[in-house]
Amino acid sequence: MVLPAILASLSACNAEERPPRADFSSAGAPAAGGGPGRIDIPVPTIPGCGSERIPVLSDVPRLYFVLDRSASMAEALGDTSRSKWQSAQLAVSTVLRAIGHRVEYAAAVFPSIAAACAEGREVFPFTQGDPPTYAAAGQTGPILQDFVRRLSVIDPFGGTPTAATLVALRDKLAGASVRSAVVLATDGAPNCNVDAECPSAACIPDLEGASFGERRCGVELGCCDPKALGPGAGSNCVDEDETVRAVEALAALGIPTYVIGMPGAEAYASVLNRLAEVGGTAQTGETAYYAVSDAPALEQALLEIGTGVAIECAITLADMPERANLVNVFFDGQLVPQNADNGWDWDAEATLSLRGEACTRLRSGSVLIVDVTYGCTTVVE
Repeated sequence: MVLPAILASLSACNAEERPPRADFSSAGAPAAGGGPGRIDIPVPTIPGCGSERIPVLSDVPRLYFVLDRSASMAEALGDTSRSKWQSAQLAVSTVLRAIGHRVEYAAAVFPSIAAACAEGREVFPFTQGDPPTYAAAGQTGPILQDFVRRLSVIDPFGGTPTAATLVALRDKLAGASVRSAVVLATDGAPNCNVDAECPSAACIPDLEGASFGERRCGVELGCCDPKALGPGAGSNCVDEDETVRAVEALAALGIPTYVIGMPGAEAYASVLNRLAEVGGTAQTGETAYYAVSDAPALEQALLEIGTGVAIECAITLADMPERANLVNVFFDGQLVPQNADNGWDWDAEATLSLRGEACTRLRSGSVLIVDVTYGCTTVVE
């Protein structure tokens, strides 16, 4: 049962009118039975000689998106017709279209459908993304289509049980032998801890000027005071310490947490800063977390995080080729010359690295397919 105190604080966050459900169907889904996304991309060659692909060893990292779908996420983002929740879905899917083939990704939303303050639930398990041939053909593969579909049927509702959600998801992340990272996107402060106690200065409805009946929180009523509202009033407190502990527990497992604050989170910047700091992902500048104000900024933040986790400029070959001077590197079929400053070069036996401009280009997410080939004389610049 949802306590009256929780209902009061949440009702103040609800948008009176919700934008229409987002339609992502125009994302370029392939036709049934295959389509251009299933074509094989030929091995790039240099005119006048043949070549073969050299297998590359890949430690595919994991990205876990933990997305706030609380009631306030129904509000419009900036001057667009999309809600914050719809914008988050679209931004995540856009980024995964570019880097999904480089990672395994999963998603959870909070709260769950059980109750307004129920811990979040996983809605998409860890899955290797679609082959890059889909993106190369300008299409959305079946894995990403399924991911988008599962998110698009969920509506904003309830509070922000961030700590309980991260604790519940920890076992899904622990024990993996590959690099994992959590991306937490929210538009407010964590709450929903019925055992929390706080002064008015840390009481969300008091801070936001919400009302309980005809009395205004923080003025005529302390809306986190159990003496005034009964047991469970602490659910309206900023649940900072428990959330920090949950993020610290992930960090102790070697799992960083990237924090994105959407409009509405500004009043709780100190909380989100602290989460980013203990999560090991603090940014330089005014805020340690990624503070976004509109859809382009949200997409850019997700792309920066995603490429940082998914893309490394060091490439390890499955076997060292017989002749190192017959190796070449291609980005999407375009030759990248060997150049110690702005191309690629050998780091060690069977390991090469992209340098300077080549590394920057790769990490931008604009490169879908990196080929290392054998058989043609290395082009040196």
